[in-house]
Amino acid sequence: SAGTDPRVFEPGFDITAERKPHFGFGGGAHHCLGHFVARSDMSEALPLLARRLRDPHELPGATWLPDSGNTGPITLPIGFTPAP
Repeated sequence: SAGTDPRVFEPGFDITAERKPHFGFGGGAHHCLGHFVARSDMSEALPLLARRLRDPHELPGATWLPDSGNTGPITLPIGFTPAP
């Protein structure tokens, strides 16, 4: 459920929700060596995108992985309104 189980969490997306961190970069001896680069890239890219791309919305054509415990989009077209 990746932090969206309705038995545990309120329905809907809440960007301010306090949740446990994910393990996308692994941990311990197997922690990803590139995590510093990825975090640095995102700390620059995400604020820039948030300023320039407004009104994010899903476009038709999304395809999803089968619901087998490992779910998520295969393709997820997203549209934006450019900032002036």
